Amino acid sequence: MKQTFSEPGPSRQGLPLRSHTWQGKARQLAKRAANAVSLGLFGKMDQAFTLHMARLALMLADHHYSSQEPVAAWQDADYSAWANTHRQTGHLKQKLDEHIAGVSHHALLLGRSLPLLRCQLPAITQHKGFRERAKDERYRWQNKAWDVSESLCERARKQGFFGINMASTGCGKTFANARIMYALAGEDEGCRFTVALGLRTLTLQTGEALRRRLGLGEDDLAVIVGSRAVRELHQEAPEPEPDESSASEEAFFESHQYVHYDGVPNNGPLRHWLEKDTTLRQLVDAPVLVTTLDHLIPATEGVRGGKQIAPMLRLLTSDLVLDEPDDFDIADQHALCRLVNWAGMLGSRVLLSSATLPPAFVLALHTAYCSGRKAWQQACGEPGMPLEVCCAWFDEDIAQEKVCTTAEEFYHAQCAFAESRAKRLAKKNVLRISDIVNVTTSSSQSSEVISGLANTLHAEILKLHKVHQQPAEKGKTVSSGLVRMANINPLVATAQALMRIPSPDGYCIHYCVYHSQHPLRSARLLKSSSISPLRETRLNPISYTRQFSRQYMSILPSTIYLWCLVPLSSK
Repeated sequence: MKQTFSEPGPSRQGLPLRSHTWQGKARQLAKRAANAVSLGLFGKMDQAFTLHMARLALMLADHHYSSQEPVAAWQDADYSAWANTHRQTGHLKQKLDEHIAGVSHHALLLGRSLPLLRCQLPAITQHKGFRERAKDERYRWQNKAWDVSESLCERARKQGFFGINMASTGCGKTFANARIMYALAGEDEGCRFTVALGLRTLTLQTGEALRRRLGLGEDDLAVIVGSRAVRELHQEAPEPEPDESSASEEAFFESHQYVHYDGVPNNGPLRHWLEKDTTLRQLVDAPVLVTTLDHLIPATEGVRGGKQIAPMLRLLTSDLVLDEPDDFDIADQHALCRLVNWAGMLGSRVLLSSATLPPAFVLALHTAYCSGRKAWQQACGEPGMPLEVCCAWFDEDIAQEKVCTTAEEFYHAQCAFAESRAKRLAKKNVLRISDIVNVTTSSSQSSEVISGLANTLHAEILKLHKVHQQPAEKGKTVSSGLVRMANINPLVATAQALMRIPSPDGYCIHYCVYHSQHPLRSARLLKSSSISPLRETRLNPISYTRQFSRQYMSILPSTIYLWCLVPLSSK
């Protein structure tokens, strides 16, 4: 480094110090910096919010200016270093001094706009679907959650919010989460939040459920999906040669990613910089976004080509709901903590949603959030205000809030809520009873293991049918069951082995096998014919079983019809 700056030679000739244009711009900025009183306070390395906003402004300005045509007025004719090339032709494009001056100019404008960006974007306000009180007994707990969240609105805006929704499965957590975030935002500010899921297959389903249940319009909600067909074709194609023209001009999204959003583009403060990237504008504009965690995690990672810009802008302009964060492996907790830390640093409110959250895991995320929130309050909060994050806990029975000033205080409150919840659940009717069954095989060969598993499953299917069978037409009985496996190859082999096992007299077992690698059209047909009716008609499982099997009863000679679905989680 010393040699580069002190000794004459080819490397020194390329430094922007040799450009008279760069020297003039540097003098202008130096004078402004000398007169900026706040720079001494906020221009330090311990100001995380300021540093990351400056980096975001530089990256976005770099992307924008790299896509523009050269500006001769910002070039020194005697300076010969170049910054990039035309992607189509490979010819030299922008000189380095011009590029630096252009990026600096746009970064300055962006730096003024970014902190105020959220309040200038579309938000959901005065919406009946969020405010409407739940009348169904199963969902009335949401009214308590709304009341507590609404009471925290002003304090959460100043102090931050970290909430945990541990309501049981089937109690409507997805809709409760949306109502909680709406109540926290308040009618004057408007609601903007992101729902981050673990499974790709649930994004469209969750987005459609929110749209239908809450009455959201086409311009209220966006969903990020990864096209499986496009992704598979991309994976099968040979790797393209790396494009070295300029990482600054790379797309913000991968080619297989798609933002489903039908809203009109907002003419907000970023329209000038995002005019050429419709997908990024859609992601930023949408008041509600449903996506997977892997689309947000890059916000905390320094990746090539600016893939972190889109999730950074989204976290900056919306609150965050983490749906089932405990589904991830313990090795992923570092990434989750970084994401929650960034959400806190960018001023977001965070809600965790899962019925099975271990206290230690929640404590780690809370600690990460508080660390980020501290950085936000240093830069944007009231001077001298202590770190007092508003915390809240929700389930189908209780909604409570508490301001926690230390990690120990939060941990004790979390453990107390979990213990109280465990006692209340123990007094309720048991809906599901587990039974551990041994699988025995004659050898450890894969074929023998599959055969042993299939024989065990077949016996258990018949046993469970006797317990759960329901009367159907013409004196017959019917039941439905589910066998879930983690990997496709063993699933297919087990299904084939099950089909080879003859059923006892009077029994007819129909197997519907589904996994994530089915062709798209076949998968859609299977899901629409077997799963969708249960959700759309809101039938209970018994009524659904009778309705679904009625069409087969007239053609089956057996006295009993048994339907068994064998799905796969598409991880």
